[in-house]
Amino acid sequence: MSCHADLVTDNPSRLSDAGRSNLGIVQKLPTSLVESLAALRSDTVLKQANGTHVVEHYLAIKYTEQEMLGKMSEKERHVWLMERY
Repeated sequence: MSCHADLVTDNPSRLSDAGRSNLGIVQKLPTSLVESLAALRSDTVLKQANGTHVVEHYLAIKYTEQEMLGKMSEKERHVWLMERY
């Protein structure tokens, strides 16, 4: 992919579909953790770069963490997340 950074003179979030396409921007980033994990699960390039086993273990941890957090109250989630991150 060629670099077109010099062509962007406005806020990239305001580009039209055609403007994004002209710059080679054809896929939006995930908007949630669930979407991000699904994208990672299907990304063969990242799996190859990081090692499939590493990515699969990371995904397993994140899915388990999400399940656990889903069972907590908002306050419990807040405390748990603040203690770790």
